[in-house]
Amino acid sequence: LGSCVAEPVMQLVTVGRPTLNLLQTASDVSLSWAGDGYVVQETESLSPPIQWHTIAATPTFVGGWYQVSVPFSTTGARFYRLTDTP
Repeated sequence: LGSCVAEPVMQLVTVGRPTLNLLQTASDVSLSWAGDGYVVQETESLSPPIQWHTIAATPTFVGGWYQVSVPFSTTGARFYRLTDTP
């Protein structure tokens, strides 16, 4: 092989959906996750039939994480999930 040089290679593989992390502040909720191809959806209730809606905010990519902030709800509970990009 002559002057070939071997270099180490590292590959990170995520199996399954990534975990959605939440951080609440006084005015908003910051959501973050690692992994391409997902959108955040929200609903006000987990009682059937559950109606999930994709949030309008566009995530930013910072330090290997996708992040998006949504206003903190003062009118009731909000539930969030990640789903595949349509």
